[in-house]
Amino acid sequence: MKNRISFCVLMAIVLSFLLACSSNQSVVKEEQSLPIVPTAPIKLDTYRIQAGDELDIKFFYNPELDETVVVRPDGKISLQLVDEVEVVGLSPAELDELLSKKYSHELRKPVLTVIVRSFSRQRVFVGGEVGRPGLISLSPGM
Repeated sequence: MKNRISFCVLMAIVLSFLLACSSNQSVVKEEQSLPIVPTAPIKLDTYRIQAGDELDIKFFYNPELDETVVVRPDGKISLQLVDEVEVVGLSPAELDELLSKKYSHELRKPVLTVIVRSFSRQRVFVGGEVGRPGLISLSPGM
C-alpha cells in the first residue's frame, strides 16, 4: 500500500511537470507567431513664431541686454543695439542664429538664447446659426 501511494505521488509530480512544460511551449509558440510591427516616431513640426508671442531674449555674458518682448502685429520686435528685427515665421533656433549674427557687430562673442514664454492665442469668429456667435480661442487639436 505504501508503494502504491508513493507511485501515485510520483506520477502526479511527473504529470504536473509535463503539463507545465507543455503549456509553456504553447505560450512561447503563440508569442513567436505574432508579427512585430515597428512603430515610427511621431515627427512634430518646428514651432514658428507668430504675432502676439512673448519672447525672452537672454544673453549669457551680457545680462544687461536681456529683454522680454511681444511680437508686434507687423511681425517685428525691437531690441537694443540692433533695432527692429522681422521674426514672424522663424523658429526660435533660427531667430537665435539671426540675432547672434546681428549682435556680432556690437559684441565680440554674443551667446544668447530665445525662449518663447507665451504663445499668441489663435482665434476665429464663429457666426451664423450657432448658439453663441463671436470670437473663440483655438486650442491644440481643434
